[in-house]
Amino acid sequence: MQVLVDKLSPRTCEWPLKLVIRSVGETWPAELTQFEPAFKAKGDKAGARILRIAKEDAVAEVLVLSIKAQASMNDLQKAFKGLSDKLPELQDPAVAAWISSDFSDQEFTQIAKTLLLLDNKFDQHIKSGYKNTLTAEDDDTTEDQVKQIAILTDRAGADQLLCEAKSLAQATALARKLVNEPANIMTPSQLAKEAENLAQETGFDIQVLNAQEIQDLGMDAYWSVAKGSAQEPRFIIMRYMNNPQSDEILALVGKGLCYDSGGYDIKPGNSMRTMNSDMAGSAAVIACMGALARQKAPVNVVALVAACENMVSGSSFRNGDIIGSLAGKSIEIMSTDAEGRLTLADAVTYAWQKEKATAIVDIATLTGAVIVALGDHVTGYITDSDTLCASAEAASQLSGDKIWRLPTDEDYEEKNKSDRADIKNGGSRGGGSITAGLFVRAFANQIPFLHLDIAGSSYNESGTDRFPKGASGVGAELLYYLSKEYFA
Repeated sequence: MQVLVDKLSPRTCEWPLKLVIRSVGETWPAELTQFEPAFKAKGDKAGARILRIAKEDAVAEVLVLSIKAQASMNDLQKAFKGLSDKLPELQDPAVAAWISSDFSDQEFTQIAKTLLLLDNKFDQHIKSGYKNTLTAEDDDTTEDQVKQIAILTDRAGADQLLCEAKSLAQATALARKLVNEPANIMTPSQLAKEAENLAQETGFDIQVLNAQEIQDLGMDAYWSVAKGSAQEPRFIIMRYMNNPQSDEILALVGKGLCYDSGGYDIKPGNSMRTMNSDMAGSAAVIACMGALARQKAPVNVVALVAACENMVSGSSFRNGDIIGSLAGKSIEIMSTDAEGRLTLADAVTYAWQKEKATAIVDIATLTGAVIVALGDHVTGYITDSDTLCASAEAASQLSGDKIWRLPTDEDYEEKNKSDRADIKNGGSRGGGSITAGLFVRAFANQIPFLHLDIAGSSYNESGTDRFPKGASGVGAELLYYLSKEYFA
């Protein structure tokens, strides 16, 4: 089942009304009073229920979802749990959904976005065996497999809110798709093609550098990771400059490890199974750029992805190596499995050195340590900027993503010092998420910096109230709101 916005209408629709989303205690609108007696008989409380009433010698059905007033983002997420299972019971291939005007603008946007993502799941390779869904010309999705929802409301400004909801849903769905595709499909070159297609569709500028161009720039840290794979790296540069009144340029840098074997510090088999998801940071920044461009957001944003694979071969880098970097700093390799920070180091340097960024945000599946500290559903972050901190916290309230600021005492920074080079890529076991973020910050040239570690929040081994099994798409919406907040 695919859920789409097909059309909008203030109070009438050619499709049967099948879904009502309302606040607990709200008066039923005149168009829906036919269902009110049945609803009152069951009681007005939060939850989802299917109402059946006699109507014109037939039985009419409507699914009513009641949400308590002034609901938190957690409340909204929990309210939709199980809704995707109940909706197919209504049978119709196309239905209309009424969203109450009692909700705030932000609640309304989140509800509409959630409806659009109700059945967003990764099952392309189940329908007819293996098929490269990114290159296949034939689409065997039949019309009766598609569930369409027309969203109805009488609220003022609904068109604009629904437009934003659709952009956010598209961004989240894209981020999930990019992460969920296996590494034999979502290679660095394919990731670059996906970004190019999105740029053409939505209207941001893009430039993609190949392996030789990466080496010619002097991105030795990035190239050291990439050179062990038969899949060539791609450095993806995306620009959306739509705020001529501001001299600020915000750089969004996403970790783009399309597969991470751990290199010569090879990962255990169970850990490698989902390492196609190690590029969730890059998926977030690519999808965010599409949303910003679709909404013509008044921002100046450049997004950078150092896409590559970390593989084992005769040309792979090794523990104990000392390598260079675009910033001119030497790096002692303590672990080839601490590769993401190396690629980020050169991308962050590129942001201020070549793109003249005035603030930098990186997002990465960087450490298992953040999972130990915060669990699977909270993103840890560090920052040296109160402005970026405020933008991130405000963005998390709007998107519902849970984030937590970690400390950056000097004692942590000391752990990255090397006796053999300017810096080393492995600190200590304690505070590993912090020392990893501080390693990346060391290449930011003292520009305002914020680092998001989504190692836990980017991928789900099982579904949750909010996210399906697999990629969560976390970061795409958070970065969208963060960018808007930064330029507000």
